[in-house]
Amino acid sequence: MQTLQEKADQRKEAAIARILRQPTYGAIDWRALMQQGTLVRLTIRRCGFVAKLELFDLGVTVKDERVRAALARTLVLGEKRLLPESYMKELERITSAARHLLKRCTFTLSPELGAFLPVSAYATWRKEIPALRDSYFALRDEIIADYRAIVRQVLDEYEIVARDTYRRIRETSAEILEESEAEFVANYCARIEALIPNPERIRASFDFVYTMVDGVKQIGEEERGEDQSAQPESLREALLPLPAQFSTQATDWEYQRAAMMRDMLLQEQKQKKEMIDTFLGAVVGQLRSLIYQVMTDVLATIEQRQRKDGKFSPRSVVQLKNLVKQINLLNFYGDEEVDRMMAQVQRVLDLKPDERQGSLREIQDRLRAIAMVARDTLLNLEEELPSAREFAIPDVPAPEVVREARMELGLNLETTEFMRQFETRPERLYSAPSLWTFEEVGLQREARVV
Repeated sequence: MQTLQEKADQRKEAAIARILRQPTYGAIDWRALMQQGTLVRLTIRRCGFVAKLELFDLGVTVKDERVRAALARTLVLGEKRLLPESYMKELERITSAARHLLKRCTFTLSPELGAFLPVSAYATWRKEIPALRDSYFALRDEIIADYRAIVRQVLDEYEIVARDTYRRIRETSAEILEESEAEFVANYCARIEALIPNPERIRASFDFVYTMVDGVKQIGEEERGEDQSAQPESLREALLPLPAQFSTQATDWEYQRAAMMRDMLLQEQKQKKEMIDTFLGAVVGQLRSLIYQVMTDVLATIEQRQRKDGKFSPRSVVQLKNLVKQINLLNFYGDEEVDRMMAQVQRVLDLKPDERQGSLREIQDRLRAIAMVARDTLLNLEEELPSAREFAIPDVPAPEVVREARMELGLNLETTEFMRQFETRPERLYSAPSLWTFEEVGLQREARVV
């Protein structure tokens, strides 16, 4: 009898196969799909230009050592900035823009794989990411070129802070002050100046790198034939029957070595399967997650505006336009269902403002239907979703409700019927050859010998 997890995995695999228009999960050519893009990693780093804020920086003194230690363990005050605010904001703006571009153009996979950049989004990525990198390094060079003026600007700000700190200490614990105000301010600013990174450290710490990797090779699929027996220490060799008797240290050594090889290959195969599952799940799931999020956001905005002035928000128009653009960037495999949903969204965008206002109820119904279908598919993909019951979208939409939504959108109704049949069948719906090319059944059977 299948466990709940096995049924959930089977439902997810069936949903992915249906979206990719394949009869079974095992029939999906994941290699061909992954070769329609590249794995990409983006690394942006620099020295922090911040230092830990201390109580003393605020004019607070604590004489008891035990209290100071307890405060250090439990109190997080914040940080001291070592760069003018304008530079800090510009550095953050460029970094955020680069990470937003990565999010807009890629499918998020896992820490091991990074992100998948499809060929459909490559032109946008290639056009924008070099400009951001150039801006980042240009700002670094500007900081280095104006280093002395920048340090002076930072110290001028901290001189104001230092004078205020001196007065606070004088009011509360004047007896601990052994310096004049001028000496205190000078020493305070000297400590700040010592924390500011020098030009050499700034230059060395800045980095903005984006690398592209062949996804098929990253997962471990080498360009080779199907004959696994030609490989040294192949899977077949590792799974040969082990001797029944072990009378010498040498034979025991060989037994342990064979067991180690088996366990290693089983773990390698499991990791490989998990990476492929992650890739396929992201490819079909991320588009629907984007759609579902925007649909529910716009529905929420419509309800808020109805209570306020009853108008369709310009912000919602922008959200819908951005969604259409992003889906066009990411739908590299031609997801027909997603294309039809976006066509419905485009109809809303094509309306004139007064037409849109006059069709507000119909627009709500259409967006709700899109969200309903997206939610149903995401649940089959085992995604965790926030509730949308306030928009008349059930947490778990009934098949009849989903069918009605699909009819309204002109989507294929066979999917609903297929998943309904799927839910009522405990056995596996398909018995296609393994997606992973290795003999998994043999692996599992032989593993019991050890």
